[in-house]
Amino acid sequence: MTGYVDPTKEAFAAYGRESFPAFSRFGGHIVWRGRFELMLIGPRDATWDACFVAECISVAAFVEMLRDPVYREAAKHRQAAVLDSRRVRLMPSEAGIGFLAQ
Repeated sequence: MTGYVDPTKEAFAAYGRESFPAFSRFGGHIVWRGRFELMLIGPRDATWDACFVAECISVAAFVEMLRDPVYREAAKHRQAAVLDSRRVRLMPSEAGIGFLAQ
């Protein structure tokens, strides 16, 4: 359909534009971004439109960002855009040999 704008993609784009000032103010940056290709472990019908890894300077900064009024206003677009998502806080650790840190 010519001229059709996917409202969920536009909502997520608005989330990105409007949340970036708070995200960067609290020391956040994107360290990896990729495109979904294949579900190896998990529901066969699950797909993802966007995948990325973001890094914040601390847990406290991340939580503070989530409470920030600018971010909270932008988050309305995220809620309108996504059907399902995951937001996982990971504690950095040393890389090791194999799957577990040494």
